[in-house]
Amino acid sequence: MLTRALILPIASTLLALAASLLSGCVGYHVYPPEEGLRGISNPNSSPVPELATEALRWTVTRYPPTGGYEWTRTPAELPGSESKFVINLPTGFNALIYRSIARNVSPNALPMEPGLESLPTFHVARIYVMGDDAKVDVIRPVPGLPGNAPDAGPITQGITLRLRGGVEPWRVTSHTTWTPGALAVPPINYVPPN
Repeated sequence: MLTRALILPIASTLLALAASLLSGCVGYHVYPPEEGLRGISNPNSSPVPELATEALRWTVTRYPPTGGYEWTRTPAELPGSESKFVINLPTGFNALIYRSIARNVSPNALPMEPGLESLPTFHVARIYVMGDDAKVDVIRPVPGLPGNAPDAGPITQGITLRLRGGVEPWRVTSHTTWTPGALAVPPINYVPPN
């Protein structure tokens, strides 16, 4: 028979174990890996695709590629929503996941492929995962900004999105917008061959 002296330590141990499982036990990871920091070895496994999808969907909804219609409900409801745009993910995503992320962001999102470089492009630059907390750096195009010379290339703006999730679906809880050009645009990464 268990005594009260045994029940209390067992219960507290079980509660601590349950709390660690609810936080996802993900630890701290950065993708793409950076020197001196632990990196996620497989971006095709959870939670990376979910984080990339939610961060891109949130950004495209609020900063559409056609410009001027911030904070609209969904990309499909935007004026000019028939406009195609491209998503560029870091290296390591397989073709199936890369295409799935694009499809889940918007019906008008295309994964980066040769010949699409001139379309408005949303880049996922970095994904940080810290248990049930994550940050995703997205670089978005800034259409129609005055002084955007045709030969200067597109003007971009970085947005760092903070997400919470893990056991529940990931959702954006806050964001920071950076001065245009402050975050470097990552290299183009085409969808890998099947």
